[in-house]
Amino acid sequence: MSEIRIARDDVKTRTHLLDKAKSYLRLNGFKGTTVRNLANHLGLSTSSLYYHFPNKEAILSSCLLDDTLKLIRDTENISLDKSKTVIQRLELFIQAHITFQIEWCGAVARSKKTPHGIVSIVDGMSQEIQEQMRNLERRFVKSLVFILEEGREANIFQIPDLIITAYAIISFGEHLITWYHPNGKIPPDKAVQIFINFAKKMVLST
Repeated sequence: MSEIRIARDDVKTRTHLLDKAKSYLRLNGFKGTTVRNLANHLGLSTSSLYYHFPNKEAILSSCLLDDTLKLIRDTENISLDKSKTVIQRLELFIQAHITFQIEWCGAVARSKKTPHGIVSIVDGMSQEIQEQMRNLERRFVKSLVFILEEGREANIFQIPDLIITAYAIISFGEHLITWYHPNGKIPPDKAVQIFINFAKKMVLST
């Protein structure tokens, strides 16, 4: 019983650390984060932080994968929610997508690479992490395609190619990092609405 309790405590502690680490990474960026500074922010010694995460990449990838998985699950649920119209589901999908980009744009903006959404971070990680992110991306695209296909079948959306349209909408959202500033003149809700309007113009029948 004691071993089970310890294991549960470790999971709870790790989850708590991830939540606090995410806020630090979003503020300081991936390149601007060191293990020592992050440990100080979390109120831990460096060795204590290494107890939960073997290296810096493990911390960064865990934070990113955790939030990305939540995004995927949320958008999968949105795509299947028959209580909403297909237009409402498209709006909710875009809202989730853009909100995710806004939350992580601080970390991306401080990357030394040319910013291009979360891709600019993942490129510097291990092949294993990149493959996990690619698998999640496929699920993400599939959810949007499901919404678009249903709208096309109902003659609500006018889409010649579902896959191309889905990638166009998602990629455009990922480029938000090239112009959006979290503390700028455009608040997050307005940025979300800009992208919702863009997506609807792309797909709605005239």
